[in-house]
Amino acid sequence: MATRLSKAPSRSYEPLARRLCKGVNDLMAGKHSQWVSVSKISQHIHVKDEEMRNGAITFAAQSGWLMIGGQPAHSVLLTQSGQAAVLRKK
Repeated sequence: MATRLSKAPSRSYEPLARRLCKGVNDLMAGKHSQWVSVSKISQHIHVKDEEMRNGAITFAAQSGWLMIGGQPAHSVLLTQSGQAAVLRKK
């Protein structure tokens, strides 16, 4: 079941949230209707800090870039807004 979170996270998570979205985009290679495990993305973009990763996932979900599965999140799905965020510069 996909979950959207309500608590507003810090904007300091934005750079990592964009990296996560790019990582999902890279891993899916155009197949954006597939869920990706959080552990697979973490390995792909070399993120070990779980607190930062979880904050970035929350930020991305609240920004409409990712949908998350599970509580805590165990998988994510890149949205069309997330695809656009990958292409946009800060």
